[in-house]
Amino acid sequence: MSNPDMRLKVDGTIYGGWKQITVRRSLEQLAASFELVVSERWAGQDTVRPIRPGAACTLLVNNSPVIVGYVDDVNIEYGDKQHQVAVSGYDKTGDLVGCSAPSTQFSGRTLAQVATDLCKPFGIGVKVNTDIGGQFSRLKNNEGDSVFETLESAARIRAVLLLSDGLGNLVLSRAGTQRISEALELGKNIYRASGKNSHRDRFSRYEVKGQMAGSDEWYAEDAAHPLGTSVDKPSRATGRSPYWPRNRWINPPPRSELNGNAMSAMAGAAASHTRSKLVPLQWSLATGLHGAGA
Repeated sequence: MSNPDMRLKVDGTIYGGWKQITVRRSLEQLAASFELVVSERWAGQDTVRPIRPGAACTLLVNNSPVIVGYVDDVNIEYGDKQHQVAVSGYDKTGDLVGCSAPSTQFSGRTLAQVATDLCKPFGIGVKVNTDIGGQFSRLKNNEGDSVFETLESAARIRAVLLLSDGLGNLVLSRAGTQRISEALELGKNIYRASGKNSHRDRFSRYEVKGQMAGSDEWYAEDAAHPLGTSVDKPSRATGRSPYWPRNRWINPPPRSELNGNAMSAMAGAAASHTRSKLVPLQWSLATGLHGAGA
């Protein structure tokens, strides 16, 4: 298995010859991250050219960008026989996780419009590749919520996933149905793999409740108790999930953001979204990105 060419572009300078490479991307982690280790004098360069924390960077694989973001940490290690530098960073959407959103209320805006408004100060674009539903009559975050927390709360109502394309854009999407054409094969494009099969945080039944102010169209009693339920693959014979011989229910705290157009169907979508995110089988793959040369 040939090693791809992995390089880091920082302030117009391209660094290669990495001794160790780690790139992390996950559906459960909005921002992709990387960690690269090299001796302080990069291959083909005669002088020390330091990388500064906070610098804008682009991670390239075979000259194609896979992460556009910033350098987060630069760790220098000295020894009597070696001198190395570890550089780590994340793509631009990492700022949405770490930075607070303004405490405000959006009225008559769609999820894409809210996302565009909140992402604009960070220079992050928004892409939509799924149906995200209509406008929220009212959407309000809590004081101190991050941008990601604000958007993720709204996205749960629409059963939408917040993803990063690695190129500095936020993607509003759902789980796809299209399969990749290339098979994952040990020894070809996988060096090693490990799996964890767990039922931790998995339940047979999920209930999500909402709450909103009453209106002329949405009476007080109904507005106070919108309820959605999602069941984990019930058996027709027993009414229980085949994976669970016993009942395990989860009922999160009432969702105040289920407002305006809040209905039991919306709560049901949120319940299904909660269930879909609790994946019991997790795999960690080490692909052909290790040991890439200069």
